[in-house]
Amino acid sequence: MTASFRPFVALVQMIEKWRFRLLLTMLVATLFLETLLDENLFGALFLTTLFAIVLGGAVYVSAPPARIRYFAYGLVAIWMVVSWLRDSPVLATFDAPLLAITIVLGVTVFGITLRALIYSPEADIDALAGAVFGYFLLAVVWALFYMQLEYWTPGSFRFAIAEQDVRGELLYFSLVTITTLGYGDITAANPFARICTGVEAAQGTLYLAILVGRVVSLLKSDPR
Repeated sequence: MTASFRPFVALVQMIEKWRFRLLLTMLVATLFLETLLDENLFGALFLTTLFAIVLGGAVYVSAPPARIRYFAYGLVAIWMVVSWLRDSPVLATFDAPLLAITIVLGVTVFGITLRALIYSPEADIDALAGAVFGYFLLAVVWALFYMQLEYWTPGSFRFAIAEQDVRGELLYFSLVTITTLGYGDITAANPFARICTGVEAAQGTLYLAILVGRVVSLLKSDPR
């Protein structure tokens, strides 16, 4: 094995060992790093790469059928490359393709993760971490969709401050929407965006009530 592949192999081994616990930690770290690193091109590229690793790790841990797994890996790779190009000041012309890829990727990876959690044969701490991971993943996927919607159709969202970091603001907006906090400092400004935020709020409520509640009840009933 060449030295260039060792970090990748080590990362895969860590994901295989710690599963959703590691992915949850990485995803939460991405949320915090978003506010610190998105001010420059390198930070944006790093965050895109880190989130692509989280998405790929979720597919790997969930272990869907081979064809779906390879399809998801391909989507992650395409999304990462197109996102890099979109963040580049020279080639920032990929709004519409990236919006479409983000929708397909988000639905695919979240569906794969949800399937693994529903049909998980064991109720343990990793299953609980997986349920929480899925909740945050849902919020981030919606945030990515909102970002591309705002890039593609400027003015889809109304911000409290004129000069804002769109990525960070919409990530925050997605988190307060899925938790139904609704502070009102950022609002959807057109009918399509409003419908999307309503759907996200409903999904977040149902997710907590159904999936997280199911995992917690299984943990309580497990004699171990």
